[in-house]
Amino acid sequence: MSERLVFFPEADDDYQRVAGICGPALLERVCCYVLLADRVVLHPAYLWQSRITNELFYGPLRQLLTGQDSAILLGDSGTAEDYIKDRVSRLEPTRVGKTVLEYLQYKGWGGVLLDQARELDRRFPAQNQIFVKGRDAKFRRLLESDSLSNLDPQSLRAQIQEYIRLANVRIDQDALDGRLQEFLSSHELVSVETFSGFVGDQGLSQLAYSPAFSQRMLNLYYHANLDDRVAAPGLRAIGSRVLDPYDSDVFWQMFKTVFSRRARMVLSASLDPMGIAVVRAVADSPEWREFRTIYFTVLDQVEQALWWNAKSIESRLHESYGYAPFLSHIVSRIWRQKRWELIGVTFGALALKAGGAWWSTPLGAASEVVSLLSLLEATRRYLHGYYSNGFTRVRRLVFENVGRVLHQPSPEGAGGV
Repeated sequence: MSERLVFFPEADDDYQRVAGICGPALLERVCCYVLLADRVVLHPAYLWQSRITNELFYGPLRQLLTGQDSAILLGDSGTAEDYIKDRVSRLEPTRVGKTVLEYLQYKGWGGVLLDQARELDRRFPAQNQIFVKGRDAKFRRLLESDSLSNLDPQSLRAQIQEYIRLANVRIDQDALDGRLQEFLSSHELVSVETFSGFVGDQGLSQLAYSPAFSQRMLNLYYHANLDDRVAAPGLRAIGSRVLDPYDSDVFWQMFKTVFSRRARMVLSASLDPMGIAVVRAVADSPEWREFRTIYFTVLDQVEQALWWNAKSIESRLHESYGYAPFLSHIVSRIWRQKRWELIGVTFGALALKAGGAWWSTPLGAASEVVSLLSLLEATRRYLHGYYSNGFTRVRRLVFENVGRVLHQPSPEGAGGV
């Protein structure tokens, strides 16, 4: 099986702003990724763009994100120190033509910036560095495609056209396309910040800084930073499946259902060194890795069941009204409305001690929209035989580690972010 690499986009200050992420939520996300991935991948720039990320990374997460189980993205640079030196140089006001926020963020760290970059190189040796060449050129290409020709209803172009129509703005679309293309091909620095600023200067300022427009740009930006080896959870990736296998909300709901509310609290939100150690111990155990495989398999089955049921709904709508929404919209709506019931039904069955109890699990309102019999039958093959051995072992592992934390006095100063 190929190595599971998961990008940590929530470390980015832009992501935190758009998604409303604060310290506790950031910790919850990264603990989820540590438990679900072989390695968590971080972009070094985020450490100096977000104070929250910096405080966590050089504080409590020092023990959790090490060179053994995480990696950094360096693009075309050989080291983190080289990367940040080159980035600051490219952001110089004399080169860009104005002073951008990212430049001020880096300069605000003073000499600490390079000290931390050198520490990053010591912490993440060569085997824990991931290089994705040509990020800048790739980002320009993605922006050009999405803002000039993409037919996706969520694309930048679709949002621009819709805004012009609804706001009754007098803008020549062809002339705007020409200016966008010229900016993307010739401007010294193309970033999320500079592109937003340029779009805003075209008379589209309300659109340029709207949540939907910002989210789309961030999706493109993260896509430009990654290759096929690395999964990008968080803001929904372009062309992604409906169920994000690294959705931390779904994962922690499952964890609470299977392992208890108290276990979830210890593993998702503790800044106590012992709590961090428990996350690391569980993640590295063979019992957990076996359970993790089951988790991903179950989510695959849920995804398949959702699409099967959505096709049935689509057929009935066509028969009754002669039309139906896009199939992906039907699937997304079912998942949004019923995901907690679906997760409760499927993973709640794990916690039942008798195999015969599978069919007595209450389906609740989910049965009104989604037929879960095929889903339960599919997942039962994996879970029924697993219960007596692997599941018992992983529950014992989690409970024993959590118990050690709960019965230890908290060190002075331990608390939330």
